[in-house]
Amino acid sequence: DITDEQWLDGLEDTSAVLNGLGLEWWPCRGTLVALLRHGARSGSLSQGRMDVVDHDVDIMVGVRSEQAWAAQRMQIEAGLRARGWSHCIVRSSVDALEGTEAYYLGRTDLLLCFRQDPPLVMDITSYVASDAFGGIAYVQRFCPAGPGSASCYVPADVGAWKATAGRLRQADIYPLGRCKAGARLSVPCPRRPLRTLQAFWNDMNGTSIAVPDLEKRRIRTGVLSDLRETWQSEALSAEDVQILRQRSAQLDAAGFMSMTPYFGQFN
Repeated sequence: DITDEQWLDGLEDTSAVLNGLGLEWWPCRGTLVALLRHGARSGSLSQGRMDVVDHDVDIMVGVRSEQAWAAQRMQIEAGLRARGWSHCIVRSSVDALEGTEAYYLGRTDLLLCFRQDPPLVMDITSYVASDAFGGIAYVQRFCPAGPGSASCYVPADVGAWKATAGRLRQADIYPLGRCKAGARLSVPCPRRPLRTLQAFWNDMNGTSIAVPDLEKRRIRTGVLSDLRETWQSEALSAEDVQILRQRSAQLDAAGFMSMTPYFGQFN
């Protein structure tokens, strides 16, 4: 597995390339959880234990049209290659059988980029957010009769955001805040983080992001993030929760987003 510093180096590459291109972006999934909880990839708990949240870099990139993404993903790959990354591949978040309407209408909204030494994957999901769509953002939009036709619709049951019927309110994203990412970096973060996480995972709630939920993590990924999580069979203690609360308070005091809004169950 990579070290926290190597993971942070990958996130710094992400920030440099995407900011250099003037793109709208923010961390999602495990990367967002890590930064809100710890301001880093991992954080200490009681009795010398570590909560290692993420093992790749999960990113959302916002564009104003599907056509714009086709060009921008090539610029992203070129920028990462210039910083020593190996290559990128495009995919679609639509998991559909060949021959179905969804198979042919789904766009390639995903960009997976790979660094070899040390090994790291950057998992980028693009979304479209435009004033023309009534305050929503989407990752997939099907147009059976062609782009711009009255037949276009956002499919509710496919794509990266199918847990929220294929869409997010732009108000859940904007205005972007800031998340701490290690000692030397901060990155944009969505205004309502929990809502963006629920778009990917329909079993997500405030409690399960504020504190480690290793059972859900194993079910979702099949592995733990790091061998330092050999304590997975142990329950969190009141001391652990207090440590996490204090860490969130420190992030708040420094002007960063945190897990503070999601500790309600533990009051």
